[in-house]
Amino acid sequence: MMCYYYFLYFIPVVYGAKKYCESEKAIRLHSHKGRLSSHVTDETGCGALSSPWIIEALRGQTVNISMYDFGPRDPPIPGIPDGKARRSTHCDIYGYIVEPGINRNTSICGGHGRNVTLYASDTNIVEIHVIPSAQRQIDSHFLLNYQGTGVVLCLTVIYVVFLYVICFKW
Repeated sequence: MMCYYYFLYFIPVVYGAKKYCESEKAIRLHSHKGRLSSHVTDETGCGALSSPWIIEALRGQTVNISMYDFGPRDPPIPGIPDGKARRSTHCDIYGYIVEPGINRNTSICGGHGRNVTLYASDTNIVEIHVIPSAQRQIDSHFLLNYQGTGVVLCLTVIYVVFLYVICFKW
C-alpha cells in the first residue's frame, strides 16, 4: 500500500483590492511585520511598479526584509564548487526596494537560495516595487517578509495626585 502525505501551510500575506491597485496608487502598510507575495502582485497589481507597497515602521525603527524564493537556483559552474562565483554576480531581478528618505534603490535578486536576507533599512520607510511574473525573465514566486526592528522609547507620563487629608481636632 502506498501512502502520500501532503502538508499544507497557510501563511497569511498582505492582500490589496484589485480596483484600488489598478488606479496606480501606493499602498501604505502600517503593521510592524508581515509578508508580501509575488502571487498577490500577479493577481491584483498591488505592489507592482506603478502601485508599490510602502512599509512604514514606527519612528525610530528600521525595516528588515528577507525573501523566501521558490524559483530555480542558479546552476553550478563546472570547476567552481557550488557555483558560488555566479551567485555573487548574477541577479534575476524580481523587483526593487527603494528607501526614499535617503534615496537608495536596491534590486530584489532571485536565484540565490530559498531564504535570503535582502535589506536592512536606515530609516523607518521603504517602498517595495515587484515586477509581475509575466514581465520577469524567470517565472517564479516568492514571499517577502518585513519587520520593523529597533527599540522605540515611549515615554509615558504618569500623573500622581497626592491627596493630603488634613484632620483638624476641634
